[in-house]
Amino acid sequence: MPHVPVTEQVLPTPADALHAALAADVAPAPPDAVSGDGTAGMSGSAPVGLAVQSGEAGAVAAAASVSRQPRSLRKPWTLDVLEWIGLIAGALLVALVVKALLFQAFVIPSRSMEPTLRIGNRVLVFKLSDRVGDYERGDVVVFARPDALKGTDDDSDLIKRVIGLGGDVVEGRKGRVYVNGRLLAEPWFDVVPLTSDFGPVTVPDGALWVMGDNRGNSQDSRVFGFLDESAVRGEAFLRWWPISRFAGL
Repeated sequence: MPHVPVTEQVLPTPADALHAALAADVAPAPPDAVSGDGTAGMSGSAPVGLAVQSGEAGAVAAAASVSRQPRSLRKPWTLDVLEWIGLIAGALLVALVVKALLFQAFVIPSRSMEPTLRIGNRVLVFKLSDRVGDYERGDVVVFARPDALKGTDDDSDLIKRVIGLGGDVVEGRKGRVYVNGRLLAEPWFDVVPLTSDFGPVTVPDGALWVMGDNRGNSQDSRVFGFLDESAVRGEAFLRWWPISRFAGL
């Protein structure tokens, strides 16, 4: 029997076996590769543990890429603050322009318009009405103090109700007001107050006859005569203060 040389078999260490196993698991099997047990291997497959680790690594990489976004592409917070400041400033400017051109707040200075308006009540006045000049009976208007009432320390504007228009014949008779011979309907009162007798008087064109709602305590056209329309500041349309008395006029 021929002599067969005996070679020394070197057994792999545990560390070598572990490295070999990891290398075999990481390396994807080719499409037509057959595993050691005779079954076909899946192309591109990887252990579940490594797949999960790969997904986590991708998420971390994506977050890192967002955090590394160039500063020039991000909107500075100061721009947001400046935009808000601009919007607020623009709104205030519009409000001031509207107030200056269209509306005026007016504080009731006396009892002449009670019970409709009391001392300290605040109304909004539409200022363009003095340019339109299309007044109606019952309108409440604010106007410059007539010359007949000047000479006192108070030169503030007055507020009264329009009773007669240009061309109307106005008269106070038996405690009631008559316009063009007919009793004036005054739906703005719950109870129509008594009026002192006056007239009849004919209102000139371009003028108004105005009276306070407090007929027994009002210096109005019965005292200073006709009111020229050019003296009208505007028409009061809203009683806005106090809130408990909020109402249109």
